[in-house]
Amino acid sequence: MTKDVSRSRAYNGRSVLSLSLLFSIILELFSLVPLLAWQSPDQLTPKVRATVTRASDPDTPFRERLAAFQDLLKEPPATSHLALRELLGRADETFAVMSAIRLITEREKQVIELASPRFATWSYTGQWSFLGTILDYGPDPGIWGLSRLVLRKVADEKPSIEESSHAGRAAGAAALTLMQSPDSSDREIIRRALGAQPRVSVLWLVRTKGELLENNEREVAEAILKDELTPMSVRLSAAVALAPTKQDAAAFVTRAIRSFLLRYSDQDAELMLTHALQQRAQSLDQSQTDFANLLGELKLLGALQFLNTDAAEMFTFEYLDCKNQLVRKTLGLIAAIRWPGHLLRDRQDHIARAEYVNLLAVVSLYHPELGASLPSPAPVDSLNAARVKLHGSGLGSMFFKAYPAAFGF
Repeated sequence: MTKDVSRSRAYNGRSVLSLSLLFSIILELFSLVPLLAWQSPDQLTPKVRATVTRASDPDTPFRERLAAFQDLLKEPPATSHLALRELLGRADETFAVMSAIRLITEREKQVIELASPRFATWSYTGQWSFLGTILDYGPDPGIWGLSRLVLRKVADEKPSIEESSHAGRAAGAAALTLMQSPDSSDREIIRRALGAQPRVSVLWLVRTKGELLENNEREVAEAILKDELTPMSVRLSAAVALAPTKQDAAAFVTRAIRSFLLRYSDQDAELMLTHALQQRAQSLDQSQTDFANLLGELKLLGALQFLNTDAAEMFTFEYLDCKNQLVRKTLGLIAAIRWPGHLLRDRQDHIARAEYVNLLAVVSLYHPELGASLPSPAPVDSLNAARVKLHGSGLGSMFFKAYPAAFGF
């Protein structure tokens, strides 16, 4: 255990520059490309095929390949999709993952099937990018096979210190996608991955959803909870796992979440951001520190998605109408996913109408069986518009940082 703790501290603070760069490039490119009228070419024109070749040629300078990739995104959607399919199959990992993510955001139905042959060869960063983007659009059983592959790899290969932070992200995303699986063998895969990566907070949360820890897992969780040098998010997740059988662990979770809510629930997040941007020239300005701390600690609320005590539901609904936009959106997502009946039953008239409509769209995504029970707090067109936006742009677009935070990510 001591060896695991010391190793985890070594990599815990490492930045994931390549991942950040990848997403920065993807987001910048995608924001520049409008959706054009659909056409259905039978094959790529010589010009487009030459552009595909340039984008996939490893001997071409990266800047030129990136320019070629951007040119492909400017083509009509049908042409662009056909070109991206080719890149997904033949380009190196960076451009293959970028192509896959673009196809996901454009709601290409066969993207999982197209990516599957190469997925196992991708790095943990590439796998995390792909799974994370799929997650953004809600539950998808079609991804379970790839998620099992990631979790088995993490459990069997025991990634090096250098790989651990990347592996942890990939394993966390894989566990979240597999969370809805009714197969008991999937619970075992998650348990084994947790044994190899005990410092990944999401694995503790998903592992204990509806199950008690085994004896050896309890020992590891207790050691993590007592270690004050361990990141708070990891300690809190271990405490959530212990909470059903250990009163002191449940009390630890309650104190941590109450402390966060008392500090931030009554602060306007948008105003905090404005102050931070106004003072950005002062590197040590308190407003910047406060907003950075809010973003960094927001994922602590994700514990409420998994905590098996009465306090979880109480905290979630008590602060649904708080002043802080990020906090209430995070809690709203948790309520819509975990307690849709409560959310629908009480109608939540104290929640802003537009925000409530968005939450109803989430309920319809995660709980389609409740579609007939959805109330009409606004014109039907508003709910339909929210559903269309959610389907087309994903949870991240609608809820920003509240989306990953609602899952402890």
